[in-house]
Amino acid sequence: MLRRSLQFGLLTLLALVVSTVPTVTADDTDTDFFENRIRPVLAQHCYNCHSQRANTLQGGLFVDSLDGLLKGGDSGPALISGKADESLLISALKHDSFKMPPKGKLADKVIDDFRMWINTGTKIPKAFQTNGAVTAATINWESAFKHWAYQPLSESRPPAVHSKGWVTNNIDLYILEKLEEHQLPVPSLAAPQTIIRRTFFDLIGLPPTPQELTHYQNLLRQPEGFSTLVDDLLASPHYGERWGRHWLDVARYSDSNGADENKPYPLAWRYRNYVIKQFNLDTPYDTFIHQQIAGDLLNSGSADQYNDHINATTFLALGVKIDAEQDPIKKRSDIIDEQIDTIGRAFMGVTIGCARCHDHKFDPFTTQDYYAMAGVMKSTQLMNVSLKSDEQPVLIKRNQELTRQRQDLLKQYGTQLGTTAQENADAYLPHLPSVVQWQNTQLDAELRIRLSETANTPWEPVGQLETLSNSGQIQWIEAETFARGNFGVVTEGYGEGIGIISDKNGSGLQTFEHDISIPLAGIYQLDIRYAAAAARPGKLFLNGRLVKENAIGEVTGGWNPENQKWHVAGRYEFKAGKNILRFEVPNVMSHIDQIALAPVLNNLSAEREAEHYDRGNFSKIHQGYGEEIGITATSRSNELTFIEYDLKSIGEGEHILQFRYAANASRPMKLLFDGELLNKEAFSEITGGWNPEDQKWVTEGKVIFTKPLHTLRIEANNVSVHLDKLRFIPLATNSKLPSPKQIASSQNLDSAVLNRWVQTAQRAATSYPKIAAWLQRGGPTPATLTSKVSDDIPDWLLAPARLSELNEVDAKFITKIDTEINHNRKRLEVLQGITAMAVKEGEVTNMPIHIRGSHLQTGNIVKRRSPRLLTRSEGQPFGDEQSGRLELAQAITRSETPLAARVISNRIWRWHFGKPLVRSTENFGISGETPSHPELLDYLARYLIKHNWSLKSLHRHITASSTYRIGFEFNKVSATKDPDNQWYWRHTPKRLEAEAIRDTLLATSGELDRSIGGAPFEGISTLSPSPQALMSNRMTYENSPRRSVYLPIVRTNVYKLLTLFDFPNPAFPTGNRHTTTLPTQAMFLMNSKWVSRISSAMARRIISAEREQADQIQLAYELTYSRSATPAEIEEARSFINQYVKEGEVVKEDAWSAFCQLLFLSNEFIYIN
Repeated sequence: MLRRSLQFGLLTLLALVVSTVPTVTADDTDTDFFENRIRPVLAQHCYNCHSQRANTLQGGLFVDSLDGLLKGGDSGPALISGKADESLLISALKHDSFKMPPKGKLADKVIDDFRMWINTGTKIPKAFQTNGAVTAATINWESAFKHWAYQPLSESRPPAVHSKGWVTNNIDLYILEKLEEHQLPVPSLAAPQTIIRRTFFDLIGLPPTPQELTHYQNLLRQPEGFSTLVDDLLASPHYGERWGRHWLDVARYSDSNGADENKPYPLAWRYRNYVIKQFNLDTPYDTFIHQQIAGDLLNSGSADQYNDHINATTFLALGVKIDAEQDPIKKRSDIIDEQIDTIGRAFMGVTIGCARCHDHKFDPFTTQDYYAMAGVMKSTQLMNVSLKSDEQPVLIKRNQELTRQRQDLLKQYGTQLGTTAQENADAYLPHLPSVVQWQNTQLDAELRIRLSETANTPWEPVGQLETLSNSGQIQWIEAETFARGNFGVVTEGYGEGIGIISDKNGSGLQTFEHDISIPLAGIYQLDIRYAAAAARPGKLFLNGRLVKENAIGEVTGGWNPENQKWHVAGRYEFKAGKNILRFEVPNVMSHIDQIALAPVLNNLSAEREAEHYDRGNFSKIHQGYGEEIGITATSRSNELTFIEYDLKSIGEGEHILQFRYAANASRPMKLLFDGELLNKEAFSEITGGWNPEDQKWVTEGKVIFTKPLHTLRIEANNVSVHLDKLRFIPLATNSKLPSPKQIASSQNLDSAVLNRWVQTAQRAATSYPKIAAWLQRGGPTPATLTSKVSDDIPDWLLAPARLSELNEVDAKFITKIDTEINHNRKRLEVLQGITAMAVKEGEVTNMPIHIRGSHLQTGNIVKRRSPRLLTRSEGQPFGDEQSGRLELAQAITRSETPLAARVISNRIWRWHFGKPLVRSTENFGISGETPSHPELLDYLARYLIKHNWSLKSLHRHITASSTYRIGFEFNKVSATKDPDNQWYWRHTPKRLEAEAIRDTLLATSGELDRSIGGAPFEGISTLSPSPQALMSNRMTYENSPRRSVYLPIVRTNVYKLLTLFDFPNPAFPTGNRHTTTLPTQAMFLMNSKWVSRISSAMARRIISAEREQADQIQLAYELTYSRSATPAEIEEARSFINQYVKEGEVVKEDAWSAFCQLLFLSNEFIYIN
């Protein structure tokens, strides 16, 4: 009973609501249907084998023209117009008699589109009728330029009319002329509530709030009230969202590739936000074009403007790309073709892609013109480009300031130490051999681990560990002190006396050589510190022998000092004495700062084979490990197993305990030392496999040896890792020799000065054998250290201090500086990682003609230039300094062929009135449609140019006209004379776009998030999403309260709500969305759980208003229809709500929710009157 009563009430109220709105039918969209649903499928799946582009025509069939399809190929006609089920094309698409495309059957929806197209008469644009001959046709340029779209803008005066009292501005004169010519009555103007709702949706894509509705109703009573309304909406940031979304249709915006793999475009959102911003800024439209084609070539006055210019060029990168294409030349050519076609359609309103294969059959655009533009695009590189931040120069300047403070303090302190050292040499020098002998017993544990001959690979650098005790065994060499070479030395930004080496002129072979003195022959680890934003490898030679082909080839993140990183070049055998280290780099190279050389160590610790345990029940495994070599492990599950080691003859003190093992899964075990738990999760690390080559040393703890015998125990309750060895590395080697601090204390010396003398003597020892021998054996002090034989010794003594040489106060100050510098560097790394999907200049080159569009057959090379369609003569070739994108962009907007102004004026008109003056918005060519009001179109284009290409000025002019404000009332007599309303005898109700429907639903419920910008790509699967992923995608969309312009657009998997309400194909420019009226649209609004949720939210909003029921109903009407409810509507609504509650056990919210959803079902909700 309740269900029948509810259905009756719904139908009653629905009939009431719908009856207040005239029936609206969609415009004739046959051509649009073909362009959006049919031609793209043929182009993507069929043209490679069945068009003029095909290298070899398959089956004798052309599908790139209607004539070709009707004529058919070897098997007969491909289609019979009006008879889809009898057409071979449908049979092939269904994979019945033929299987086309051969790679896989297309979706049923696509096949249904083809069936509908054939059954409704195969309507096509003129350009698709025939593909013509492949050979070039002779173009009569003089005749071609007489086409209306290619002529200069008309300067004729506006027409004279009779009903002058109706005229607000010149737009009305052009409209009224046609009305009077066709004997149609002058339209009346719309009611205030209607015009407020219309203007809100037109300019910001959102309904007025009840408060705004009241405010502007009062304002419209004033003479300037409507212009104030328009100005307010144009100043709203939501204007950019609304009109930016219109432009994104033209820019074929998407957040994914859409082709074979449909990879995401995770940075495309920056372009979307750029577009919104430019519309809000009212960037002149000609500048808007320049930015999108050549933003990276424009001058930028700030970081913000630079970022806008870079983000703009995403326009060129947004197209569909066939990533699986194996032929790189064809792949690049296809990308260029898409870019040229999009530039033509979006900015010029001409279809020029066919000139890839032959001269245009209708328009004055030749193959030469095509490849002149193709050269421009080939000279352009698609890439992620770093964006700038105003924060960057501030941080860099601050770090430079901090670095200077640091260097000044260290230099001052170093000078003090060096001066003291020189003035008191006799007191310090006798003690140097004792210090060196003590050092030889000391080596930091971390250095021992990294420099071990059995160290884990990849080897870790030690160059950055200069503060650790190294017993003087590591040499640090400034790269710019090379002995020979042609590299450039750069010191700017690196501090006084500090610098790097890099390529000098960026061309030719760059070389440098260092003479390195080694006290003892052996294997040494070579570390290099450098910065590189791109891989620039070079060859490394040692004593004339090539030891590494791709040295200094890592990318560090940038070219600046903060990007410098240490990398291990390798481990090589050096001879005692002089060694020559040589680098060779072709053309350009990394920025090299320092070199470190350290001996590879053996016998660094007490080491033991793991399988040689003293007690236990682990297995000992030797097979596959070599004679007398093996591992130990246990394979028992859920059973306690163990092994124990008796540790003897290990020196006293604290040691690092390491195990060498292999594990392809985490197998934790307990580790006990003398019965005490040392590590309950030992051996948890995964090394990458179970084989010998996967073995790695892993630190499992620290132990302290205090007695002759200790016990180490491993316990497992499950299967274990494969243990190979264990070792103990002393943290500090005990020595009976006095330490430097003890020597300094006993002799009343400054330990920092003593250490400076030691370091200086050790450096000198590499060049003076007598000094080296003295440091090892003692004896009389060599005169070389105090004589003026070497200028280096005083310089070394006076060198800037190291952190370890400072007193406590100064060391803390330096540490504080270093902390801030590091913090700033990390922030700079974050900022440098902010990139845009954009373009940059590539290698400037010209392209040859591809005969029949195939790169496998090339003709004459065509120099880069603007097409003759723009220059109206054989234009001058572009120079070799740049690609020519900027010149091309300027030619589009400054041409005597004013396509850009005409095209955008037509788009603006269409987006205001729901239908364009030229129906073929992307084709102003000879095969396109002619304008319904050619003089009006030219007037709008002239107005736009005269007002500095300001789109907001054009909006103000259009909305100020009486034409914009006419009513929507149906007139039977006028409809008989002009059934398509071509002459604007009324404002044709236009359905809201999918995005506006969704946004309005959210707005009425109070759940819409009106924040501007942001919304990076996230939470959406694009790569062959599973049903679960598609469901997750849908939930991401439905859970988002953001405006629809910020939702990700995934080609081939566009959000269902958007596609249901005619979202365009994001693979092609679309300036004229078609509108369908389908039962599934109403069913969605009626049955969608998301819409039901929105209805409930709106119900709660109305109930919370705490008004009388009649006022609550008024609020509901104001929210959904932007008007007041009539007394009859209030009474019907009251009856419905009360009856709903009365007949069922439902709460008040459910009744209001049902009522709100009922309002959504009305035409009045989704149409603008």
